[in-house]
Amino acid sequence: MPKWQSYSSNHIKFCNKQPRAALFVIRLFLIIAGMITLPIVAILMGSKYSFIYDTMELLSFISQHLTY
Repeated sequence: MPKWQSYSSNHIKFCNKQPRAALFVIRLFLIIAGMITLPIVAILMGSKYSFIYDTMELLSFISQHLTY
């Protein structure tokens, strides 16, 4: 078998597997991105709501002490 034919058949075998590999890489990237992004968003949202809660609590405390 000539060298170019074996290269061609190996290339065809690789091309047949390439879409599955591409989907695997895309899924892996999305999973890793989600694992990094979701905790950061949760922390930021939690601190945001905590800030709002603390502000409201402070305003409530001030208004209660101003009325007495």
